[in-house]
Amino acid sequence: MIVMAAPVALWLEEMVALFSRAQSPDSIGGQASSPQILAGEMTGEDHIPRFPLLGILTIALIFVLLRTPGSPPKFRSQYDPSIYPEEALAAVRKMGPSTRMVTTDIWGGYLIYRLYPEVRVFWDGRADFYGTQYNLAALDALKGRPGWDKTLAENRITAVLVPLNQPLVSLLSQSTDWHVVYRDQVAILFQLSPAGKTS
Repeated sequence: MIVMAAPVALWLEEMVALFSRAQSPDSIGGQASSPQILAGEMTGEDHIPRFPLLGILTIALIFVLLRTPGSPPKFRSQYDPSIYPEEALAAVRKMGPSTRMVTTDIWGGYLIYRLYPEVRVFWDGRADFYGTQYNLAALDALKGRPGWDKTLAENRITAVLVPLNQPLVSLLSQSTDWHVVYRDQVAILFQLSPAGKTS
């Protein structure tokens, strides 16, 4: 979008100029000038390409704001730690590359971006790639619906990272096969105990 800003600005400027000429006094009475007449009326200056200076300056300013360490929060390329499990990443890393993680679809994409290939997620935001049956199984597991434990076992899940308000949290908290590894105001991380892996 940033790269296309300048060409689009130039195109819009040309469209406005064309529309303005079409609405000139010569076209009063409903007889707008044809494109051929408008082209013939163009002066030498009209044929000179206009350099969209304002668009280029805007792009340059945005680039500087994105690259400056002390830039405003809206221009920082970072995830909102009040929405994403930023603080839990260190605990997830400690689990090692053999970790098979269940999390929400949005957090799944986030973990892939931040930790790949250190962790493998059961599900992420590319729902269309998984198919209806798989998506429903993932949703049922996160909602703690009947069969959630079977879904985790069949897919050899060893860790669960979810928001605190997920129904699955209460079920895992009551299970002897799972224990809490990390918890903060945003996320809770469960790990499957060795006994749970063999059961």
